[in-house]
Amino acid sequence: MSAKTSDRLAKASNLLHAIVDEAEEITPENAGEELLACGIEPGEAVAATRAMASELLAQSKKRRLGAAQRAVAARQPEDRLVQRDLGAISRALARLASHPATMAGKRIALAYRNGKTQSEQDVMSLWQDLIDLGAVSDDDLVD
Repeated sequence: MSAKTSDRLAKASNLLHAIVDEAEEITPENAGEELLACGIEPGEAVAATRAMASELLAQSKKRRLGAAQRAVAARQPEDRLVQRDLGAISRALARLASHPATMAGKRIALAYRNGKTQSEQDVMSLWQDLIDLGAVSDDDLVD
């Protein structure tokens, strides 16, 4: 890191600490008085700050969503597709869900699309998701 960059970081850190110190010392009443003295209505300042914070959060969420979408798009389809026996997966899920030290002990809950059953794709996808989470492995398919 160059001396110039280091100096800038030190200045930024000092500024941050000064702002935090000032923010900790000011009361809502003092803040309102200072805003009025500057010709700013406190309610307007609050609304503007809220809008700015909301916009920053929205931008952050959009960036995170974009990064997740790019990661999914970059993943090769065959990375997740492993041929497994549907019956073995169904039996393993039933066995694991009924054993308190496995899935039930980890508080994993399942939701069904129509409230009663899962499609074959749902079962396969669930199994792969549990593998990705480290909750199960293909070794659990052995009866």
